[in-house]
Amino acid sequence: MRFPTSWSLPIVLLAWGAGAAQGQERAPRLAMGDDSRWAAPEFDDRDWMPVSVEGVPMRTGPVWVRDTISMAAAGAPPSSHPFVSWSEGPIDSVYLSPAFTFELYWDGRLLDRNGVVGPSAADERPGVLNRLIRIPPELLGPGEHVIALRISSYHYNFPATHSRFELRMENYERRLIHEARRPVLPLIGVGGALLVGAICIVFYFLAERRRPFLLGAALGIAMAVFYGLISLRWLLNLSYDWHCPRLTAITATMATIAVLLPWMLLEQFAVPRKRLVLGLLLPLLAAAWLSSPIYEVKTLWLCRAMLAISLLAVGWAAWRRKPGAWLVLLGIMVGLLVVRSSRRAFLDPSFFLVVELLVLVPLVSFGLQIRSERRRAREALLVAARLETELLKKNIQPHFLINTLSTIMEIIERDPAAAVTLIESLASEFRILARVSGEKLIPLGQELDLCRAHLRIMSLRKDAHCVLETAGVDERALVPPALFHTLVENGLTHLRPRGGEQRFTLRQQRAGQRISYTLTAEGEPARVMAPVAPSDVREGTGLRYIKARLEESFPGKWKLEGSAIAGGWRTVIELPAPRFVASEMDHAATPRPSHPQPA
Repeated sequence: MRFPTSWSLPIVLLAWGAGAAQGQERAPRLAMGDDSRWAAPEFDDRDWMPVSVEGVPMRTGPVWVRDTISMAAAGAPPSSHPFVSWSEGPIDSVYLSPAFTFELYWDGRLLDRNGVVGPSAADERPGVLNRLIRIPPELLGPGEHVIALRISSYHYNFPATHSRFELRMENYERRLIHEARRPVLPLIGVGGALLVGAICIVFYFLAERRRPFLLGAALGIAMAVFYGLISLRWLLNLSYDWHCPRLTAITATMATIAVLLPWMLLEQFAVPRKRLVLGLLLPLLAAAWLSSPIYEVKTLWLCRAMLAISLLAVGWAAWRRKPGAWLVLLGIMVGLLVVRSSRRAFLDPSFFLVVELLVLVPLVSFGLQIRSERRRAREALLVAARLETELLKKNIQPHFLINTLSTIMEIIERDPAAAVTLIESLASEFRILARVSGEKLIPLGQELDLCRAHLRIMSLRKDAHCVLETAGVDERALVPPALFHTLVENGLTHLRPRGGEQRFTLRQQRAGQRISYTLTAEGEPARVMAPVAPSDVREGTGLRYIKARLEESFPGKWKLEGSAIAGGWRTVIELPAPRFVASEMDHAATPRPSHPQPA
């Protein structure tokens, strides 16, 4: 069976024009049908259809393709050929990487069967993707040689209707070495990616449970899958019907990587409006997927979209001088330059190196961030220890004790019960303060007990009703010791009772993974008060103690704001989602006064 002349004429002209423009000999010719005589070198195929630039038709068979090549002496390559490429060195083999099953004839002699060619999908057995066929020495003489391919492609599963192929004339030994080296880069990528994933998992469970570490572990696993799928072609030499699913899986894995890397960077550098930035990424990835029918091109565009969004996120982090941001920014800019010029090949060294770099650089940035946070934590610990001593000294300084004892002496005769309450409150405050001052975190319930004991004392000293109320507070949450006690003491120092009463209110609110405490102190200002600013160098011992304690327990993750409001002062402390005390016994063990009524 042959194509009608009316079908082949436009293709003949196209192929002839291309060959004439390059000064080449005639293109290979194609016929549908099956006849064993078509393998013979003397067969006249001048009325066959020239193979078009699109290649041979797929999902059909048998199809025969014939071509004539000229070889120089000693197997050296001749002048260029439009459908045959030549390697350097002595030629003694043919290499094909086809998406079909074939039989190859050289000067009428069958050299290789790659799978089983059949007239239907049931009869065909798919051949492998990589095939190196050695040519017997007696068939390698100089002059013209006829190559005939008998093809079937019923298991071809790409959307295209045609497939291009190329015969590559090779040196057998050199090509074997080349094929053995091809999976080396992706296998190195698999090992490196798994190592990155393992390190992130160790960091997550042993160092600190941060979301970037989980995303880094997922990114490492995705990278390992990406390069593992690439290496399968040469490790297993898959049959051609697995080629399309494998390329689809590779591209889908790159799409996953293109989401994970920007997401990890957004979390790592605490970039605001993460959802908006990730929302910008999704249409870019969709456009990249639809950019080309060629999967390698899709992957490159996915990588470019990933780098563009990552550049946006890391650019903000570098502007805000986040630790390690400039290093990651440099890696992304190098990646954009390299991927922009990369060829459409998964194993292009530049593509391999830039993707590996983009996984390793954030890991280095993780290390820089952790080192910076640990340094700040050590500094905060030293400051907290010093300020803790000062705070204890302040609470037991002579004038505080003298004033409190004088108050006891004044009321002991006219109101013995009130004097007993004052003594018990004083003992309770010192007892709780001594118990918690050496701890890093204590249950909020203990902190409230400390605050109320102090307010009972100050109620009697100021001859006013000083009280602390709470709203929505979980007393199991862990906070630094004397945190709110210090704020309450500041409020007592800088505010005067109004109408014989001084009221403090603590409210707790939670939003996602953050929690905020708002302490409102009501009263008349004793002096002009300015809002709390991070650059305030005149802050007192109490405020320095609060900041040091917060930095020690939540390095870089806390916020403290204070401002005057109508009728008092408001302080807002924002922390990560709270950790909780292990059991109620920790709170129950705190000594309580025998008279629990409010002062």
